Amino acid sequence: LGLGVWIWAGKQLRDSRLVWLPLSLSVIAFSIEILISAAGVLGYLPTAVESILHLGLALLILGSQLVALCAVFQVSIPVRLRYRTPFARLSLITLLAVFTLLVSGTLVSVTGASAACDGWPLCTPLSVLGWLNLAHRVIVAVTSLLVVLLMGKAWRTQRSYPAILVS
Repeated sequence: LGLGVWIWAGKQLRDSRLVWLPLSLSVIAFSIEILISAAGVLGYLPTAVESILHLGLALLILGSQLVALCAVFQVSIPVRLRYRTPFARLSLITLLAVFTLLVSGTLVSVTGASAACDGWPLCTPLSVLGWLNLAHRVIVAVTSLLVVLLMGKAWRTQRSYPAILVS
C-alpha cells in the first residue's frame, strides 16, 4: 500500500517536495525494516538491537507519512519548512527529545538495564547497563522539562491562534 501511494504521489504530486520527500523517506525506512527483519531471522542481529531499530524506524515512518499527509491538505505548501520562531524551534527540539526517550526506553527495557540500577531517582551504576539506565533517567528528566516548557510557551504565545483541526 505504501509503495502504491509513493508511486501515485510521484506521478501526481512530483512538484511538491513536502509530499514527495517524506513519502520517499518512508519507503526507504520501510525497506530498511525489511532488511532488519531478515537479519534478525537469520540470526545476524541480537533481539534487543532488532527491537530498538524497529521502533525507531516505525516512528520515522509514521512521522514522515504524517508530514506528507498534512502537506497534501495544505492550501499553500511551502517550498521548505523553516523554524524561525522560538516556539517552532522548541517544538522541534522537544520532538527529537521524545523520539530519543522512546528509543532509549526500549533499549533499557529489552536489555534488562532497569534491574542494574535499583535506586531512585539516581543510583550508583556499577555496570554498562547501570549507566544506560541512568542515562535514560536523565533523558526522561530533560524531556519532561522540555514538554513543560513547550506547554507553557504554547499557552503564552499560541492560545490566541485558531485551532488547526476542529473536532
